[in-house]
Amino acid sequence: DTAFGDYFGAAVAVSGSTLLVGAPRKDTDVLDSGAVYIYDISNPTNPVEIAQFVAEDAQVGDQGGGAVDLEGTVGSVAVPATDDFGSASGSVYLFDATNGQQLAKIIADDSDAGDLFGSSIAQQGDQLLIGAQGDSDLGSHRGSAYFYDISDPMNPQELAKVNASDGEDDDSFGYGIAMDGSIALVGAPRDDQDGYPSGSAYVFSLDETTAAPEVGFASPDLSLRVDAWPSPTTGNAHVSLDLESGGPTELGLIDVHGRRVSTLFRGFGEAGRHVYGIDTSNLPGGVYFVRAQLGSDVATRPLVVSR
Repeated sequence: DTAFGDYFGAAVAVSGSTLLVGAPRKDTDVLDSGAVYIYDISNPTNPVEIAQFVAEDAQVGDQGGGAVDLEGTVGSVAVPATDDFGSASGSVYLFDATNGQQLAKIIADDSDAGDLFGSSIAQQGDQLLIGAQGDSDLGSHRGSAYFYDISDPMNPQELAKVNASDGEDDDSFGYGIAMDGSIALVGAPRDDQDGYPSGSAYVFSLDETTAAPEVGFASPDLSLRVDAWPSPTTGNAHVSLDLESGGPTELGLIDVHGRRVSTLFRGFGEAGRHVYGIDTSNLPGGVYFVRAQLGSDVATRPLVVSR
């Protein structure tokens, strides 16, 4: 039943034999409320539409369906234009992907106008990460991301809110997000660390109940810089460490839980560039972090080990 201007296909997500397709400009009972189409693709040559999801409280211009995700039978759809707590405060809906029935509506505990809560979403198991690129609690449009437990999809629980440690106004932190295992990645495309808008991405470590402190990618102006390549690697990798000045230095590899895997250097580091080799052949596949410390300054860089 698509029509001109529906934007069917603006977002898609697949889990098993179920496909979600977002149509954010779909007219339902109201103009541009948006909808999510649910398909059975067990026979991929003959997809069958089984249901549609439309928010129970859909309003004109909500445009739900610009971002969707799916895990098992629980689907999620971002609707950042909703205005429960002011214009474009935003929300995310959970629904049953077998029949399109609404399960819950998620609104941030500190929701405010312009937050754009639902700028992006990522679902994994019983976890849901939601970006709010317009959140201005720490500065104008710096952005944030929220971590939820959705083990009971009818009663989602907010576990944590994360922000960039070096966030600045208009960074749009939360514009794009992803999760894999215990790692979350949050994009800030308007971060101007290397010129506006050069952009950056932040890596966070997650456990079952909370979001741990940020551990990688973008960092403030520090007295050191670290890099690692190639990433992914299947064996030998290289690590570079640039020190602006000499001082007590430590360089090592840690896992996503912050546990030290190996030490590459510990002692007095001379100013300049230093390159080290690291053998990852005996490490399990996954995401690790090269961690460097000079005095009180710390820099990290992710290193993916592939198996």
